[in-house]
Amino acid sequence: NPASFLHAYTCLPLAYSTRQAAGAILQDVADSGVLFAILMCKHK
Repeated sequence: NPASFLHAYTCLPLAYSTRQAAGAILQDVADSGVLFAILMCKHK
């Protein structure tokens, strides 16, 4: 996967309902700094 060498994010295949639920959660916490923490922790 070339994205690994470029330190890029790859798409995670999810079912539509799972994507919708995850998107709603991320929109709810976008102002709290949780989203920043998720991006900074990478795979840990």
